[in-house]
Amino acid sequence: MDKFQGRVVALIIGIIVILVVFRYSARTQKKNLAGIGASIPKGLAVTPLQAILVDPLAYQDQEVLLEGTVGYFCSSGCEFTYQEGSFSIKVFADFGAKILTLLKKKRPVRVYGKVSGEEKPFLILLGLEIKER
Repeated sequence: MDKFQGRVVALIIGIIVILVVFRYSARTQKKNLAGIGASIPKGLAVTPLQAILVDPLAYQDQEVLLEGTVGYFCSSGCEFTYQEGSFSIKVFADFGAKILTLLKKKRPVRVYGKVSGEEKPFLILLGLEIKER
């Protein structure tokens, strides 16, 4: 094998290595974007948002799981609106800009949080998972 052929083989091997590393990192990044915060406890039943809005005192300081979509969100990631049909609730998030990679309007989500606010309830986000469409 002459010098030129050796360089071509080395170049091809280098390209293959780069492609394998890139593909692995893309898969890892997708997995990391599937959720943020605390894991949702197994066995925690989904609570209808309407039930919380009708009787917020019954859910005060309780951890709940909601399934719906993302509505409005602030550009710093400090809060967003969670929606279930025509019902919505404000969710306060303490994850900073990291959460912005997950928040897209109308994106299906599972929200795990703690209910606060007696007259006008809101949720303190503990964890968020993206649902597959």
